[in-house]
Amino acid sequence: AAGLARQCGELRPDRGCLAVPIRGPGTEALVAGLALAGPPHRVAEPNDELVALLREHAERLSPLLA
Repeated sequence: AAGLARQCGELRPDRGCLAVPIRGPGTEALVAGLALAGPPHRVAEPNDELVALLREHAERLSPLLA
């Protein structure tokens, strides 16, 4: 619902990740995802700067992947 996925320490205790969807232009169909991995303390709490950066780049990739 929020257009954001997050995991912290599920695969490795010292890693976490954020992911956003990449949607096709015009159709809004899900075509891919863009993820960022790093230390769990960087992704555990909402980090507006990282989420905004991921969403910006997901929008830029959309026309290339659709």
